[in-house]
Amino acid sequence: MNSQEKSWLKPRGITLKPEYVRRVMEYLSLQLEFGDLFFALKNMLLCLSYSKQATLRSKAMKIIRQLIKNDPENMLQDSEIQAILKLRITDVSSITRESALDILFKNIDNLVAIPNSGPILLDYMNMVIERA
Repeated sequence: MNSQEKSWLKPRGITLKPEYVRRVMEYLSLQLEFGDLFFALKNMLLCLSYSKQATLRSKAMKIIRQLIKNDPENMLQDSEIQAILKLRITDVSSITRESALDILFKNIDNLVAIPNSGPILLDYMNMVIERA
């Protein structure tokens, strides 16, 4: 980073400390509506699930599991969540693969309970069949 790129860290000769930046970010996050904050957090989670590190992908799957547990109807129908699960079922890491399969198998009842979920249920079952 050259001195021009760092200039935003020292506006008018004042050094911005990381603690100050963190507090500003916390304040701004409180100003967001819950839906916006959830959307931002979900996108960060989706980015983690594409990480090169298997441990991060595995942790992302654990968080996705919790999201689905808290709101199965919306999360199981979310196209981004479906895409992540489809990718992670064929992951090179066995832990990540098993975590994705576990999410699917533990939520089949939730899928069946969702009205008009036939196509989504078929998509999930096709993922498992393709994996086999």
